[in-house]
Amino acid sequence: MNRACLTCVPAALAAGLAVLCAPSSGAGPATPPPQPLTVDEAVADVVHWGPRLSPSGRYVALLREHADLTYITVADLENAAAKPVTHSIPNGVIKWIEWDSDERLLAAATFWADAKGNAIPLNTGQRGIRVVRMVALDRNGGNFVLLFQGNLEALSTVNLAQVTDFLPNDPQHIIVPAYNGNRIDLFRVDTFTGGSERIGKGTNRTLYWFTDKDGYPAFRIDKNWTGWYAYVYARKGPGNAPADDLEWEKVDEIPLRGDDEGHAVPDFYPLHPGPDADTYYVSARPDGADASGIYLYNFITKKYLKTLATEPGVDIRRVVVDEDYAYLGVEYYADRKVVRMADPKLQAQFNALDKYFGRQVDMYLSDFSRDFGTWLLYTVGPRDRGSYHVYRRKDKFVTEVAHRFKPLDMNRLGPAQVLRYRARDGLEIMGYLTTPPAAKAGSKPPLIILPHGGPEMRDYFQYDGFVQLLATRGYQVFQPNFRGSSGFGKKFAEAGWRQYGGTMQDDLTDALAFLVDKGYAAKDRACIVGASYGGYAALAGATQTPDLYRCAVSIAGMSDLPLQLKIDKKEVREFKEGWKYVKDRMGDPDDDEEMLEAHSPVRLAGAVKIPVLLIHGEDDGRVPIEHSDKMDKALRKAGKDVLFVRIAEAGHGFSNDELKKVYAPLLEFLGKHLPVDVAPAAAETKPQP
Repeated sequence: MNRACLTCVPAALAAGLAVLCAPSSGAGPATPPPQPLTVDEAVADVVHWGPRLSPSGRYVALLREHADLTYITVADLENAAAKPVTHSIPNGVIKWIEWDSDERLLAAATFWADAKGNAIPLNTGQRGIRVVRMVALDRNGGNFVLLFQGNLEALSTVNLAQVTDFLPNDPQHIIVPAYNGNRIDLFRVDTFTGGSERIGKGTNRTLYWFTDKDGYPAFRIDKNWTGWYAYVYARKGPGNAPADDLEWEKVDEIPLRGDDEGHAVPDFYPLHPGPDADTYYVSARPDGADASGIYLYNFITKKYLKTLATEPGVDIRRVVVDEDYAYLGVEYYADRKVVRMADPKLQAQFNALDKYFGRQVDMYLSDFSRDFGTWLLYTVGPRDRGSYHVYRRKDKFVTEVAHRFKPLDMNRLGPAQVLRYRARDGLEIMGYLTTPPAAKAGSKPPLIILPHGGPEMRDYFQYDGFVQLLATRGYQVFQPNFRGSSGFGKKFAEAGWRQYGGTMQDDLTDALAFLVDKGYAAKDRACIVGASYGGYAALAGATQTPDLYRCAVSIAGMSDLPLQLKIDKKEVREFKEGWKYVKDRMGDPDDDEEMLEAHSPVRLAGAVKIPVLLIHGEDDGRVPIEHSDKMDKALRKAGKDVLFVRIAEAGHGFSNDELKKVYAPLLEFLGKHLPVDVAPAAAETKPQP
């Protein structure tokens, strides 16, 4: 489908938004042959982010980076003659923006401040106290107000990644959590004067607040003293009582190692106020359900009132409601992003949009106008690394307003498909196979098995710079969501507990066997590459199945399970919940000692028959570099082919500059040990170390 804009934002948003009103670069054949991504392209910095629609849907605002400064750009979607407005926050680095009304914007920014709370100008080299403050300003940048005026204790407010409640029916106030002494209380803040009123009393361990439909405190989440779990408290009585008089009751406890679509999905989580004063939409697993669904919950009686959405084997974590807090539908992730609306007419529009985007992207409903007539969509897919679109339901027009990154010609990127296979015990596993953009039908490019980290995380049908870096160089990449991955229900996640080097590893072995058996890949032309848990899996592949791969790459991976358990035990300092969390997932160092030793690659170095690349950050606090140090020494002692690359000052995750130092030796290593230009028939004899 021709992905041209059906209508265009005025003046091409000359202030910085990239609007494409010409046919998509995907139209027509790719000639000459596509060029591989450069490392710089693969790790490009974000250009535009955080777009938001005004309540009426007339204006769109977003953040953009230019010359190391952050700007707000506002465009009028209904006036083609109006020039977009661009402004910044003096002395601040903007983190996010939101509309308070069509005329008023809110933003959070990071400042350097002196001891009195006065901002220090940027680019002076001076440093003081790093604080995050919230500001309000008119759409044109005027009437700038610093919130929490005169409240020095609120200098470093918490949870500024999200305001608790924007109070859609009160354009002058918002609800914000902030420090009050050593507590994290809840405040009603005037966005015109900056003044505040306390409405909820928290603790020094409060993480999040949730309000009811009237803007009163409804839930509070406090981390426990170990820092590994959090307690969910629900309000017991009327919400309009003085903050000190509100009563709370604990309704659940959840692990803190989790996020919306990441890992360790909690059994209960409040999402959005319900249609009545005492109701809330929650994501939960009531009565021992395997997968989390969306329910209407009465937080006063602590009873589930209605089941709204469930899906076997899929955790649902997001609900969509209208301006009156009525249920509209849900979004969740299966093989791809799914939008499921209760109204068939709404669903038909989402289905039509999916068709318009060629069913090749995940489509997120990022924002919408108060009347639900205008939608802000974010699309991302294997060959779309992030685009923002405005859709008007009445006109059925799509406007592409910006790219998250500098756009790439989609013909240069490899397409992906969903594959499903059966593990040896019959469990169904799904994953994503990305092939080179110029691959011919029936060809068998060299294969990279790429297990994700976590392991209680998952991969998605989305753009991945590392995957495309490999695919555009002629490799095909398979990302299996092996057992132990999150998002597929509790049973599937727990199937990976205590299975490091066990059935989780078998799932990777079975993935390779499936790809060879079905003709996707050639025997003896595969390497295994991974980071964090994936790095451990790469080493386990090299030691437990030494004849299966031609090479292995471990990035920040574990090599010694008992060592990691000692590190984790020290981290949690014997706190009951944290230590239980670790043992449940990895194993008990006492009860499972034999299994842990048998599945530690450092103790199996002698079995390795292939070249191994180790890459590790020297300042990794999660999986210390000691793991790669020990593996390197063990392999060298056994006379094996090993290369160890240390990334100075890097932690467990890598910055873009650090990623460049990772990718360069990795690509050279793969080019040497799994060359793309070797025909499959000539690759049957594996090179010996």
